[in-house]
Amino acid sequence: MNILDILILAIFAGVIATGFFVGIGRALSAIVAIYFGTVMSATFYRPFGGAIERAVGGINPDTARLIAFLLLFTFTSVGIGYVIIRTVDSVSTSNRFVILNNIGGAALGIVVAVVTITLSITVTVILIQALAQTSIDAADGTVLASLRTQIRGSALAPVFLDLLPYVTTIVAPWFPGGLPPILTAAPRI
Repeated sequence: MNILDILILAIFAGVIATGFFVGIGRALSAIVAIYFGTVMSATFYRPFGGAIERAVGGINPDTARLIAFLLLFTFTSVGIGYVIIRTVDSVSTSNRFVILNNIGGAALGIVVAVVTITLSITVTVILIQALAQTSIDAADGTVLASLRTQIRGSALAPVFLDLLPYVTTIVAPWFPGGLPPILTAAPRI
């Protein structure tokens, strides 16, 4: 177990603890936000990466696309999540939906947990794959070379990379021409 494995486990523990404390409405909001954040990021990371590449002279195109994907994913997921959470909060304060919220929350608790974990794995796989693609050709002694070493020595990263074909089918309907390269088969690490 290396630092990357510890980070992956910490992220999972944090997501599970957060989901437990924020409740069903907000957990469902996060699921929808992560899903659409993934779709938006995968759709627009190439043009945005090109803009980053033009703005920052000498940056590796793969690094620019990785930065673009991460920025788009973060901002779209947070933005969509904020809008949904504000809507859910305004509906949940209404007394007429309290019973439905409790009954529905109890019934959907297991489903929400499974979907949250699946989408968390999806995001983790995408991030690990993007980092692996960026660090494949890094020179020794660089941060990316250290990252490549962490990915290669990780016990958990290969498990997530093996799951990639299964979890990307969730967003495949949004891409009738085929999945974008950042969501397709992972490189060997």
